[in-house]
Amino acid sequence: MQFATAKEGETLAELTARVYKTSSDADLKRVLQRVREVNPTLKAQSKLKAGVFVVVPEVEGVEPSKDAHDEGEMLKPLVEKVREQLGDLRQALDPALDRQETTLKGTLDLAASSEVQKLAKQDKFVRERLGSTIEAAQRQLKRVQALRELQAKAADELKHDLDELFGDLASNVFRASSSPQRQEKRGRSRGHR
Repeated sequence: MQFATAKEGETLAELTARVYKTSSDADLKRVLQRVREVNPTLKAQSKLKAGVFVVVPEVEGVEPSKDAHDEGEMLKPLVEKVREQLGDLRQALDPALDRQETTLKGTLDLAASSEVQKLAKQDKFVRERLGSTIEAAQRQLKRVQALRELQAKAADELKHDLDELFGDLASNVFRASSSPQRQEKRGRSRGHR
């Protein structure tokens, strides 16, 4: 099975004309009808959005152009986009954890400063609150550090799982596209030029 990617504002008819090598208007109409049949959700759309995947069915006597791609070729940009999104997620979470960690370390540094220690010796209220504040900041700092480790581990596991998933998909696609039946069918359709 092959796919094509729509360009922004392209109609299904324009995409079909771009993706198939047709020799007549009759062939183009026949191919467009088949494209509409296998892409029923796109029939009602007057204009397609950029990046929409369109199934490019085999049509006897008509060959797809270089704008049609096998499943494996279509997976590569998807894999790259998912990895990019994963990196963006980590970049979005890291600064939030950095801010929390900086604030908590600042709190602990301030609590350990000579000025605060001096004040704690002089004022019973400060002395009572200082101990619980230090304990709470230390507990929260440990949580932030544990969350950072968990986030890194989860991201690594997700990356590994994605690599495995897309590897399995790619090998299944390769097996399906290189099967003897598929090769024979391709050979027959190319013979009807």
